[in-house]
Amino acid sequence: PMNPVVNAGNNTGQEGLAQALMEQYGPSTKYSLISLYVIQSQAPPSSKTPIVFMAIGYGKITNKLESGPEEITIKDEDAYILGDYHQEYIAEFQRFANADAQQQLQERIRLEQKQKQKELPILAKKPPSIEEGIPCESCGNLIPSSEFEKHNAEHQRDIDNARALREVQPKFFIINSIVIIIYFITISINWVVNSIKLLRKFKQQRNPLDVPNPMTPDYPKMLLGAFSKSQRLKILQVNAILLQGRKLLKKLSNIIEGNVPQEKQITIVGDLHGQFFDLLEIFKRNGKPSNENPYLFLGNYVDYKTFGTEIFILLLCYKLAYPQSVHLLRGNHESSLCTKKHGFMREVEDKYSTAVYQNFLLVFNTLPICAIINSCVFVVHGGLFNRRNVTLEKIRQINRFTEPGEEGGEVLMAQMLWSVPTNLVGQNPKYEFGPNITDV
Repeated sequence: PMNPVVNAGNNTGQEGLAQALMEQYGPSTKYSLISLYVIQSQAPPSSKTPIVFMAIGYGKITNKLESGPEEITIKDEDAYILGDYHQEYIAEFQRFANADAQQQLQERIRLEQKQKQKELPILAKKPPSIEEGIPCESCGNLIPSSEFEKHNAEHQRDIDNARALREVQPKFFIINSIVIIIYFITISINWVVNSIKLLRKFKQQRNPLDVPNPMTPDYPKMLLGAFSKSQRLKILQVNAILLQGRKLLKKLSNIIEGNVPQEKQITIVGDLHGQFFDLLEIFKRNGKPSNENPYLFLGNYVDYKTFGTEIFILLLCYKLAYPQSVHLLRGNHESSLCTKKHGFMREVEDKYSTAVYQNFLLVFNTLPICAIINSCVFVVHGGLFNRRNVTLEKIRQINRFTEPGEEGGEVLMAQMLWSVPTNLVGQNPKYEFGPNITDV
């Protein structure tokens, strides 16, 4: 090679090569040569080169510095290379680690050289000529002298572009981040704007039968028109009305007490039993409920006919809209026993669901059970009791939030809802009372 790692000069043998190695590396490196295997070769007579040696990587040079032991292997390309067989020699030589094997390998090399009877030239790289080109320091290629300046200019331009790109990259990153942030802010604003538009559109297209909370006087009027046209509420709407009504009725006393001025009147309505168009006729004759036109309904809104749901829902909306002027009492058919037997349960399940039916029963259990008008008129769905001297205070103590007959004690609520007048004199356990009882 152009720069052999060791040139032993006139020194021969292993000691000579070792001495040359130490001289080249220098004593200041504090390295010691442990072992080095050397192949000795005589150059052909036609060549004027001195004796040379090939150092193989079996040599171990141990680092004695504080960093600890370190192996340094003399690379193949840094050693003297003999002829075309150097790779084969090296590969085979590395399989031996003793002097006898080295001697056998050296003898084989000499025999092969004599058999070939030709020179084994020392491979070397010759420096390129000016005619071949000028080596480029940037890429290592040989560039014709006529194009060398242009080639260097291109390399310089690439270097300038790379430097400019490195300077621009931080600014580009900041700008790109700002653009991304603005983009997401824009998307968020658009989403909020579109959501507001959809919400407004939804409110504009809102179902007019959706239940307001609190109830407004216009809603029962609108509901009356919808039921007259055979329109039906949705389950959510029915449940919303029942929930509002239950909350209001639970706060009321067992006895509704009201006063009607002499120049005013109150309309008292008995059993409706699902006859919606009879209710419309009553409103036609006496006017719709309002604060100026009070009503008192005595129960039995459901069963027998098929509009029990519409009647009770409509009257409950009037009660919510005019809580001081519309009063709803409980009848004996506002119970689980009667509604299962006389058709209301089947009606609700056909129109809505069993769960809605259960919600109706919960509201029935909160209805007041009687009323007193102007402190002199006792109004009840059924009639009187099977004994005398039942006081108003006793009625106020009744647990009405249950099924009739399950309130405990004398089951006074059941008597008030189930008792009926008869032509027989006196009172009897069948919840019947004669004309003489009311004449007392």
